[in-house]
Amino acid sequence: MARHATASETRASAESPQRETPGREIAGVVGVASPAMPVSILAESWVSRYDNVIVALLAIILTFVALRIVDRWISRQLLHTAARVAGGDLSPSVDTRLRVMRRLIDVAIVLIGVSVAISQFARLGSLASTLLASTALVAAVIGFAARQPVANAVAGVVLASSQPIRVGDLVSFQGLSGVVEDVRLTSTVVRTSAGAHLIVPNETFVSGIVRNDSLPGTPVTPEADVWLPHGVDVPRAVAAASGIGDGVKVAVAETSPEGVRLQVTAAPVPASERAAREAALRLAALGAIGTAEPDPGSSA
Repeated sequence: MARHATASETRASAESPQRETPGREIAGVVGVASPAMPVSILAESWVSRYDNVIVALLAIILTFVALRIVDRWISRQLLHTAARVAGGDLSPSVDTRLRVMRRLIDVAIVLIGVSVAISQFARLGSLASTLLASTALVAAVIGFAARQPVANAVAGVVLASSQPIRVGDLVSFQGLSGVVEDVRLTSTVVRTSAGAHLIVPNETFVSGIVRNDSLPGTPVTPEADVWLPHGVDVPRAVAAASGIGDGVKVAVAETSPEGVRLQVTAAPVPASERAAREAALRLAALGAIGTAEPDPGSSA
């Protein structure tokens, strides 16, 4: 019995290390994933796993930062430097070129940032390559979806280079008139005499007929509109308004349910004097018509 017990103990003692070994191995494995693991290793694994997302976010953030820096530099440094070189305020031509140049730089920065962000995702790149593999599809996308914006952007560059209109010019187009306040990359802001702001696509000024009354050496013909209610003796009103000054011409321009519109014109004047001259013509014409009419209620 003693010999049998000794043999059993011998076998048990021989097997016990083998049974404990897996436990030790498991404990060792658990120990690797335990909180005792260095934080730097965890951070390294996380960064290597999401490096494309990090780079894309950094590209977007840097894009916005670059836009702010460039806009501030152009508005504070470049414009002031150009004004000092010019010896005062910027000329309309220089102001227009600088405005369009700033928009072009902004577009270039945004395109670079978005391209870098998208390039970090291989799945998006492969999906885009699959969808846009056909040349016909690319042509259709560019031709139909981006034709108008691209045409207006190209027209903005043309306006900045050839400058048929400039910031501060008095222009007339498609029956409208106003002063150019800003020339953007795809549109132009025009302020009318009534104070309204018109956002006009740049292609309108490149492909359409535009009258610029502010070009150097170009005299402007003042045109004042006078509305008369129905029932007024129109020939008598025309004769009265024609006598307000030398070179003044009066014609019936329009008849509508609201009344009769007379157009009063005078000799050409410099563009800077056009608004004041038109106001004076309108006031003088209304006064002459009111004096000529026997019924005071029939004056405009």
